[in-house]
Amino acid sequence: MATPLVAVGGISDKPDFDDYRRVGRVVQPFSRSSEKKPYGVTLQLRENSIRNLAGGVVYGTGTMRGYGKYIIVDHGKGWHTLYSNVARIHVARGQQLARGSVIGSARSKRLFLVVSYRGNPINPSETIGRSTHEEHAGRALHALAASDETR
Repeated sequence: MATPLVAVGGISDKPDFDDYRRVGRVVQPFSRSSEKKPYGVTLQLRENSIRNLAGGVVYGTGTMRGYGKYIIVDHGKGWHTLYSNVARIHVARGQQLARGSVIGSARSKRLFLVVSYRGNPINPSETIGRSTHEEHAGRALHALAASDETR
């Protein structure tokens, strides 16, 4: 069983990732089991467009056995995302990307996503979306408390 070398919850230099669950439904969750493979998640997208989860630079594109067409984005400080099952690639190596940029289109609205830190695949739900959900929950609780005080 492979495990990440770092505890991702305590990393302060992670990119400002958008929550990958907003773009589709997880149909194959992350697994650390070497028997089950893969070290990523498979999403059923709501639309064919593939959007970049965080700002960065296109590290590479191409075709790889087992992945088909792929795009790798370098987010800096050891963070990378790999998007595969791509039908069309809309970016080129070295291209600067903003969070939310359309980088390609998916085949059959399915996307395989790998998030890695220093070359170690991690469960994206351990680092992506947690702070976003906590932030929204905190704001909602604060708004409720404020509305109760005004009544």
